Amino acid sequence: MISTMPFSRLSAPAIVTGILYLSAALPVLPEMPSFIVLGTFVYAALAIWITIVDFRSYRIPDFANVLLATTGVVVLAVADSSALPSHLFAALAGLTIFWFIGFELYRIRNKDHLGAGDAKLLGALLIWVGPWGSMTGLAYASFSALAYATIPKMLGGANIRRKVAFGPFLCFGFYIVWLYGPLGGLE
Repeated sequence: MISTMPFSRLSAPAIVTGILYLSAALPVLPEMPSFIVLGTFVYAALAIWITIVDFRSYRIPDFANVLLATTGVVVLAVADSSALPSHLFAALAGLTIFWFIGFELYRIRNKDHLGAGDAKLLGALLIWVGPWGSMTGLAYASFSALAYATIPKMLGGANIRRKVAFGPFLCFGFYIVWLYGPLGGLE
């Protein structure tokens, strides 16, 4: 089940998130082949779903991760099938590393800091951007999550957020890499 909240409470975050994803993509959409545009919209729709659910429940639906990974494989197979092995290897490596870090954080602190959903999401996202986009995507996600957690306090508002859903920031950071490529021209 996606949500049991009334439509009006669900629609505002979805609309804002949708506008954010669409505005990020507008400059590059005209240059993309139509099949890639379709894949990009599917990515954005799944990312919006993940964002809303993760912000509300600190959970990432497995089905959303499966759909994101499957769509990534299909788009990559059509766009550049020769890159598929390296992207799948990056996905497996990223998932394993994130899972291990999350496991160790839980073992040391007895709290979930980086959940299995985040690890699976990273694996799905790495299918889209491959090994060369991994560091840029993680940097974008980390810096934006850090800003989200600390800026309200810097502006004299609420305390620093102690618990931050990382999935939305992973989705958007890797979306920017998908659209514009990694920093430093690595491709």
